[in-house]
Amino acid sequence: LNVRIHLTATPYPQAVLRKIEPLTARLEVRWRLAERLIGFGLGVHFSVSPTIPVITDSKTVLEFADTIARTVPLGFTVDSMQAYGPSFEATDAALSGMKEWDQARDIIRNPKLYSAWKRDHHQEWEQVWKPYSQLPIFAISMDHQGKTRRDLSTGEPIDFKSFQYPRVAKKPD
Repeated sequence: LNVRIHLTATPYPQAVLRKIEPLTARLEVRWRLAERLIGFGLGVHFSVSPTIPVITDSKTVLEFADTIARTVPLGFTVDSMQAYGPSFEATDAALSGMKEWDQARDIIRNPKLYSAWKRDHHQEWEQVWKPYSQLPIFAISMDHQGKTRRDLSTGEPIDFKSFQYPRVAKKPD
């Protein structure tokens, strides 16, 4: 089958994840599912989202990059939290009173601080991904508010109007 399956890999410590998504599969289960799907020759794309200031820390970025590189999906997208709408409100309600969330919310609500954080965060992903940039994984950095998408392996902008994912080439044994 020439299919692409998108899985969300939410980049938070397990305690935070349980507050936001109490009924979803643990990250370890999602990674194992991806490995099995890839092993069957199916294309997998991870959505590493939404990344959040303070909560998605450097340790998490490193762990996710290492796990993605070991899993070898077709690609992944790093996408920052959108600072509006029901998703933000639900996250705010779930994490209210948590010190890290209070700090993150202050950054998110300040357009200058949030813009600077997103720039730095996506640059951090570019640096962390460099050792893996030769892998056949399409690594994308996305900023909805800034309306930009970049290839994390090259730093080049991506034009999604003309972009085509590579066809799934693996065949099951």
